[in-house]
Amino acid sequence: MAIAPLEAAKFVCEVSGWSVTNLSLQKILYFCHLAFLGENEGKPLFDESFEAWELGPVLRSVYNYTKNKRVEKNNIKKSVFYDIESVGENSNSKEVQTLAFFTKYLADLHPSTLVDWSHWEGGAWKKNYSEDCKHPIPNKDIKNDYPKILCDSMHSVREGEKLKDIFLISKKENFKNKLILALDFPSIEKSRAMVDRLEDEVNFFKVGMEIFFQRGGIDFAKSLKDNGKKVFFDAKSLDIPRTVEAAVNSIAELNFDFMSVHTLSYSLLKHLGENIERKNTRLIGVTLLTSISAKELEFLGIKQSPEEMVLALARHAIKVGKLDGLVSSGREIKVLRDKYPDAVLITPGIRPRGAERHDQRRTTTPREAIAAGADHIVVGRPITQAEDPCRAVEQILAEIEQGEEDYCA
Repeated sequence: MAIAPLEAAKFVCEVSGWSVTNLSLQKILYFCHLAFLGENEGKPLFDESFEAWELGPVLRSVYNYTKNKRVEKNNIKKSVFYDIESVGENSNSKEVQTLAFFTKYLADLHPSTLVDWSHWEGGAWKKNYSEDCKHPIPNKDIKNDYPKILCDSMHSVREGEKLKDIFLISKKENFKNKLILALDFPSIEKSRAMVDRLEDEVNFFKVGMEIFFQRGGIDFAKSLKDNGKKVFFDAKSLDIPRTVEAAVNSIAELNFDFMSVHTLSYSLLKHLGENIERKNTRLIGVTLLTSISAKELEFLGIKQSPEEMVLALARHAIKVGKLDGLVSSGREIKVLRDKYPDAVLITPGIRPRGAERHDQRRTTTPREAIAAGADHIVVGRPITQAEDPCRAVEQILAEIEQGEEDYCA
């Protein structure tokens, strides 16, 4: 969902430590927007168009706001944005992740370098700049610059190679954030050992009831967040509505990224939709476990196919429960992505090509799930039981990259 430029501008200043000039701020916002368009099928980062001004692409609302606060060449001070709410509280969104990532790399660069990058020959600004008028820069022109930067079309620009490197790092980090490693171990010690072993390879971890309800489980999960990792608490909560509401509110205080609830109860979904305040933790609805087959549904007297049941549960989860996302097998992801383009879609039951299915029934490969539109895939035993877990992660990330290319094709 596109965000307000002023809220984003304040967030950039916060992340930079209030050490950016007005000129740098506009350029950082522009390159964040460019990267977001390129990595998210042309979806805009901001709900306002950039305009082609003499010194580069400009968000007029940010320019007018800072101008009224008499900000010119010096660094922007905290007092400038005192009346603007930052987007920092929504730190789990792709939009904010993009802002945080590029600010980290761009804030320390000299403004003249950022100007060179935005003014490159053949780029979107150059195509739309006129001395006579401040023309809007079409998002399609900005998006077209994304592959050109990755292909090093800016080699003639001073330090142009660095921008390419930053974009490539961003793309790689984006792939890493799609992988959620399931820490399904019988002890905290084994989970911690795996986290330490994969510290540089994995950013996102799933903590289920097996870990969470052990002695020290909550502290272990909190330590992951404290160390900069992302956490999906896979609670699969299903109880009377007020009990689940209380559990969700308690977990929200721990600042986890995702928490799952079951979608089997209409009354539960309705209660959550009416009573839960959206905080940092995003609520994800579990539709149908990937270990459940059509034969098991038939045994329970359910005539729907697994795919039909997933779609029915998903409809209530999004419309009635107002949940932020869904968990389903890769076989339903494409339909869910088409129906719910803004939902976070998570796919478990992932088995790399040639791996054992174990107790999973409705499995897909990493490439298939990502190509179908999954935002994240959950992988456990193919990594944790591999002879070389680091190598297993590397192979899965390669499949994720292939799936991303298939999805964008």
